[in-house]
Amino acid sequence: MRNYNNNPAMWLVTRYLATDKNMREHYSLILDTINLFLQNGLDINEVDMTGQTGLIVLAKQSNFNKVRLYLDLGSNSEQKDDTEKSALDYATDIFILSLLKMERRFVAFEKKFIAFEKRFMTLEKDMVELSSKLSMSVIEC
Repeated sequence: MRNYNNNPAMWLVTRYLATDKNMREHYSLILDTINLFLQNGLDINEVDMTGQTGLIVLAKQSNFNKVRLYLDLGSNSEQKDDTEKSALDYATDIFILSLLKMERRFVAFEKKFIAFEKRFMTLEKDMVELSSKLSMSVIEC
């Protein structure tokens, strides 16, 4: 979904809805409103003609509040543009760098947790099967 300048529609939404004043006063309302757009087909990770997402552009502009908003809305902080650079590669503001690094660590932790959870569930299933087999063999004896 693109606007008349061939930029992602998400940029229009954040440009006009998420002004600095609105962000300070109505953050949760803005979050809920943009989530409605996302649920109806708006793509937060849509790219422009150079492959840059809104998050990359906002990191380049050192716009901390909107970077935080995009991350809160689920923007992919690891997505790279046509030059193979991510928002973290472009960020120069120390606070944005810290935020993006924390997000990257959180995503890595979340992936490890999900893998651990899958392994745990497999082990639990194996234990139930083994317990069932042991019960059967005890009954047969």
